Amino acid sequence: MSVIKKLFYGMGLAALAYMIMPDKMKKKVEPMVSKRMDEAKMLAEKGKNMLKKNFNEKKEDVMDKICGDEAPEKEEVDLKKEIEELKATVKALQNEIKDSRIY
Repeated sequence: MSVIKKLFYGMGLAALAYMIMPDKMKKKVEPMVSKRMDEAKMLAEKGKNMLKKNFNEKKEDVMDKICGDEAPEKEEVDLKKEIEELKATVKALQNEIKDSRIY
């Protein structure tokens, strides 16, 4: 039986026991409900850890595909060079526009 089913059965029994004999049964059912709640929390934590692990593995795979064989540092240097060249071109064009204006 799954942990979730056990949790719901425990909650149902607790509700039924509380309606029939509130004081006596409440003391007997309380440990069972708390145990099932702990199991559900552990199951949720286990799922959360599994999702994190899978996400990190897929993220690494995607990064490997994007970067390929080139190192990210080399690509970063190339991008910085290209940016500087584009800035120089823009500056030259701005100067050319300023020079071509007729006052």
